[in-house]
Amino acid sequence: MLSLIFKTLIVKKFYFLMACFAFLPLRAQIVNIPDANFKNALVNTLCVYDMSGETTDPIGDVDTNNDGEIQFSEAATVEWLKVDGQNIASLEGIEAFSGLMVLSCANNLLTAIEMPSNTNLIALDCSHNQITAINVSFPVSASDYEVNLNCSYNSLSDFTLPYTGVGWGQYVIDCSHNQLTNIIIPSGVSVYALNLNYNLFSTLDLTISSELIVSNCPNLTYCQLTADFVTVTNNAALTSMSCRSNGTYEVHNNPVLQSIDLKDGGVGMVIGDNSDPHYHFQNNPSLQFVCVDDLGHWYNEGNDFFMSETDLISVSPGVDITFYCDFTPGGGYNTINGSFHLDCAGSNTAINGQNLVVNLDQGSDGSVQATTNGDGSGNFTFYTAGGGTVSPVIQNNYFTITPASGNFSFPASGDSQTMDFCLTPNGTHFDLAVSLIPVVPARPGFDAKYRLQVQNQGTDVQSGMLTFNFDDNVSDFVSADPSVTSQSLNEVTWNFSGLAPFEVRTYDIILNTNSPVESPAVNSGDQLSFTASVLGATDETPADNTYTLFQTVVGSIDPNDKSVSKANIGLTELSDYLYYTIRFQNTGSFYAENVAIRDLLSDKLDLSSFQFMSSSHACRALLTPKNFGMESDKLEFFFESIELPATSDNEPASHGFVTFRIKPKSNLTIGDVISNSAGIYFDYNSAVETNTVTTTVTALGVNQFSEKRFSIYPNPAGNNVDVDLGEASAKIAIYNMLGQLVKSHPETAGAATLDISDLESGTYLVEVRTTTGKQTKKLIKL
Repeated sequence: MLSLIFKTLIVKKFYFLMACFAFLPLRAQIVNIPDANFKNALVNTLCVYDMSGETTDPIGDVDTNNDGEIQFSEAATVEWLKVDGQNIASLEGIEAFSGLMVLSCANNLLTAIEMPSNTNLIALDCSHNQITAINVSFPVSASDYEVNLNCSYNSLSDFTLPYTGVGWGQYVIDCSHNQLTNIIIPSGVSVYALNLNYNLFSTLDLTISSELIVSNCPNLTYCQLTADFVTVTNNAALTSMSCRSNGTYEVHNNPVLQSIDLKDGGVGMVIGDNSDPHYHFQNNPSLQFVCVDDLGHWYNEGNDFFMSETDLISVSPGVDITFYCDFTPGGGYNTINGSFHLDCAGSNTAINGQNLVVNLDQGSDGSVQATTNGDGSGNFTFYTAGGGTVSPVIQNNYFTITPASGNFSFPASGDSQTMDFCLTPNGTHFDLAVSLIPVVPARPGFDAKYRLQVQNQGTDVQSGMLTFNFDDNVSDFVSADPSVTSQSLNEVTWNFSGLAPFEVRTYDIILNTNSPVESPAVNSGDQLSFTASVLGATDETPADNTYTLFQTVVGSIDPNDKSVSKANIGLTELSDYLYYTIRFQNTGSFYAENVAIRDLLSDKLDLSSFQFMSSSHACRALLTPKNFGMESDKLEFFFESIELPATSDNEPASHGFVTFRIKPKSNLTIGDVISNSAGIYFDYNSAVETNTVTTTVTALGVNQFSEKRFSIYPNPAGNNVDVDLGEASAKIAIYNMLGQLVKSHPETAGAATLDISDLESGTYLVEVRTTTGKQTKKLIKL
């Protein structure tokens, strides 16, 4: 009996143990979900949605077998889960939802999101929680979906966008209403839209592909934003912002915003209507200036539009729009530096005088020309996105350039490369040139200032004499710097020596112009003439050894103006230079740290002949031929760190000027008009526009005789002087300063050589008379 009972107990225990072991696999398949509210939502609420899009209503709960538990097999089939407003404090167990693509867990008690193993996730709404950290892994490939993340209304202070480094990754993100002080979007991520409203950023630097919203961030002082559509509003501490794309911008109600920089270093493109403003900057009471690129590029209905970005800005009155916030491009760029040296195999000296011109050919991006820096260093600088070919531009053929050019390529931005050029004389060439620049205009009864300039364009050091002639009847000599070597009634001279190749020397002269009550009287509108000449060794191009300045007396001075050397030219003068001078004065109340001049050149000028001549302060020039839809060739002068005093602080030092020369195109015809004006930018202010100057190509009239058709050289001269008449036939006469005829020459064509060895040293007038007019020039007899 006992044995039977024992056997019965053994059998019962065996079945009990078998039952226990049979239950173990069932327990192992159940997902551990410790948060009761989370488990209840999965088991007892309609929380599963259909990803197919056939219905927007929930299709059931996760517990499909109704056993009150969630098996791994049940979790794995769920693609869209919504458990909003369930007082959930923890999502532990969510890792079992291996097929989950969309999760909405808004309005709960969550403090963290830990979902690194849910690699199919493409949408997460965890808004309105208490989250301080998010750890999710969006998929490596999501080509059929956008990746959406809504983590608004949480407690995030630092956020790095989850990204695997590969895949499609087109993100739409809402991080508004957090405590963010830092956000990182990894390189390679394409963010379509980003909302950062109501956060604690102090600075912000972001690039996304489409829409970016930054509003109501009380600590934000600076932001750099790149997107197609940008909204920046109601940021109480924002003082400056930078936007590096040609998009649409809404920037409103930022009370202390002072500056907006829209420069991106190039011509970008945005799809839209080019007729309406794309930049809306209203109700920013502290806004002082907006910095823009020259051009914006718009594409609309199959058409390209290129317009100045100044035409596409809607801004409150009194806000300045400028191209010159700084003198380097916006966006990414590279730098090409270089310098010029003379006779590298011998003296190897840096060229530190004349501003030489260097060309950068950027292929399809066009060419630009820059001068060497005006600090006398012989250095030059280009800013470029992709590099190109650099080659010097020399106006004569006296030198061999080594290397002839240099090629540059940059795989990325932020790099710099250097190329130095050596100029070696290919023989002995003597070539001096003189010019005369009106620095301060002539006014009746006031002092006028002129700059006499001599430059050595040849290959050898030179010595010689400079002469400046003026009409003493209407102008009185006041002073010169440096002091003159000799002075007579209507002439001053300087001796010079040691003038090196490419060196430029300047001589400043002050004359007092007669007033209307003096005799003879000088009035506004009268014409004055001055002649400068240089004598050195036998010159290869004697025509530029003499320069005549014709000046119109003005009644008042425009502190910012432009002048041209000739108002009229004949067809035979198309190969002559036109000299342009742009004068400026700081009439503001504070010194100007930088000054820029922007001159949109006439298309009737030959860009290849451009030469920088002189300036009041060190500056460099940049010449950009029209491209990308630009309507005009652009010549810019940059006076960096000029610190030009205000008129009220130092009136004499508040002035500046720049002079350049350039030739008309050779194919101009009678009636063509060359018109030019310039814009002057003092620091961040809008342009001060100059007057417009014109030069007209005319037929020679009865009272006209082309200066080109009459030149004398050498001048000063010793025994013989050559008179070049161009294509004309004329009689030649020489008069002394008393008006007495001292020598004549019968009518001749083309040119003539006069023997003046019997004339006494002094100043004479050479008159050339044709049937249509006459012209007179001064001659210095040594």
